Amino acid sequence: MGIFEEIEDRIFNKRFVLLPDYVPERLIGRDEQIRQDASALSPAPSGGDKPHNVFIYGKTGVGKTAVM
Repeated sequence: MGIFEEIEDRIFNKRFVLLPDYVPERLIGRDEQIRQDASALSPAPSGGDKPHNVFIYGKTGVGKTAVM
């Protein structure tokens, strides 16, 4: 193992969490948003009524894509 790999291992314990396609098992602090979005979109999977429109907005990196 080279010097850079040794340093990198000490800095990044779980480097894979920095990948753009990483989605954690649980999104901390997003329970209410997930519940609201699920409620608005719940008619879609059953094929019944049309789901409500949902407009997702916010600053970069706050978890919009991960929640959806």
